[in-house]
Amino acid sequence: MLTDLPEGVPVLATTATANARVTADVAEQLGTGARRTRWCCGARWTGKA
Repeated sequence: MLTDLPEGVPVLATTATANARVTADVAEQLGTGARRTRWCCGARWTGKA
């Protein structure tokens, strides 16, 4: 999946326990300005079981 991204696309990988608040905080501190999308095990995370 990562190899399919265009060069220069920022990626922030976190553990499964990192919630949206933590992920947003880390992204803000890194200053990427990137849009955040959550993925789990190669599939987009919907937050639904």
